[in-house]
Amino acid sequence: MTTIPSVPARTPPTAALAAALWLCLLAGPALAVVDITPRVTTATLTWDGNDIVYTQDYCVESTEEPQGGAIIDYRVTAESPTSLTDGIEQIPATIEWEDLQTGNVVELDPDIATGYDFTGAGADCPGGNNARIILTFTQADISSVGPGVYDNRFSIEVENQGRGRNSRDGRIDLDLTIEDSIRISQLNDIDLGTFDGQTDLQGSDTLCVFRASGEDYALTITGDGGGGDFILASNDSEIPVSVRWDDGTGAVEVNPGALLADRTNSFSANQDCDGGAANNATLEVFAPAADVQDNATELGPHVGVLTIMVEMQ
Repeated sequence: MTTIPSVPARTPPTAALAAALWLCLLAGPALAVVDITPRVTTATLTWDGNDIVYTQDYCVESTEEPQGGAIIDYRVTAESPTSLTDGIEQIPATIEWEDLQTGNVVELDPDIATGYDFTGAGADCPGGNNARIILTFTQADISSVGPGVYDNRFSIEVENQGRGRNSRDGRIDLDLTIEDSIRISQLNDIDLGTFDGQTDLQGSDTLCVFRASGEDYALTITGDGGGGDFILASNDSEIPVSVRWDDGTGAVEVNPGALLADRTNSFSANQDCDGGAANNATLEVFAPAADVQDNATELGPHVGVLTIMVEMQ
């Protein structure tokens, strides 16, 4: 009788491989998951003469896996550059990051990471967006540059302390259009004093004419008399006055309601001529003594209002 030797049973290779892989996962480190949604946004803005505040809300997923997918805090870095530019001039941005879960708001310094101070969320932020970026461009900074289109790509990195893929970038492509604009400011009342019966009355005020491009301007001045005449009045007592405008090149007589063109020396550095220190125009008012004597029919204060309209040309 032939004897057949017995062969020991072996574990199928596939079973051994599956067991080894399962043990490897148990022994491995926890992995991080970080994401920011939306990753790319675009915005086109036009300056309206005020501060510009642009905001964008995000879902920042920040978890550690596979240990229950625990939510962990994250930090934020605003990457350079952080200014809008037309290639020559720049408009700096103040960048803030807000934790919508806690209300914590932190100003971001370029290329410097915050602490791990912001509340992460699970996949797709089941409780709603949990973060907000706030970009602020001040009126003073915007008015200090010329008209044009200013743009930049603002990049933000969110990062947690888990292992694996623990950072993700988001960006905002932002365009800001600054149209040419004009403004008059630094107007003050002009006191012609008290009439002594023989001395001409005169007074003046220095003003600021801003034009973003620094180019020429035109103006129209009207009074509150009939047909826009320049007068000082008290009830039915009306005294005619004359008005002159000096843009720095010499005083010119102004006719009521008539356009005075080709004025120069507009100020473009900021809208208020350095708070009035660089005022660039003078309004002069004059009333000859003879006109006061001939037209004043009553005693007491006489008042007039001049309306000045400046425009681009």
